[in-house]
Amino acid sequence: MEDIKKHLFWGVSGVVVLTISVMWFLAVVSLNEERTKNEGRISGTFTRLEKIADNKNHPNDKFDDGMTVILNSVKTDIHKTWQDKYNVQKQSLNWPVGPGELDRINKRSGEFTGYLIEVCTKCGWNHMIRSTTLGKY
Repeated sequence: MEDIKKHLFWGVSGVVVLTISVMWFLAVVSLNEERTKNEGRISGTFTRLEKIADNKNHPNDKFDDGMTVILNSVKTDIHKTWQDKYNVQKQSLNWPVGPGELDRINKRSGEFTGYLIEVCTKCGWNHMIRSTTLGKY
C-alpha cells in the first residue's frame, strides 16, 4: 500500500499525459481530414474557374450584346404601344378647353355623362362626387 501511495503521482501523471496525447492525436487527425476536404473543394473551384477563363468563346460578351439588342427592341415596342394608345385616347377623349365647349357637347345627340371624381389621399381610392347627364336623349 505504501508503494502505491509513493508512486500514485507518477501513475496519475502518466494517465493524464496519455489521455492528453490521445486527445491531441484525434484532434490533429480530424483537422487534417477537414483541411484535405476543404483543399479539394477549393482546388475544384479553381479548376472550374480556370476552364471558364481559358474558354476563348466566352459567352458573357455575346450575351450582353444580344440582351442589348433584345432590350432595345422591347423598349421600341413598348414606346410604340403607348404611342398608339395615346393616339386612340387623344381622338376619343376631347376634354372641354374653354367657355362654350360644354354647350357644344350638350347640343350633340346622344347621352353623355360627366363625372366629378376626387382622389382620396387617405385611402388611395377615387371617389365619385357627382355625375351630370349631358346631351339630348
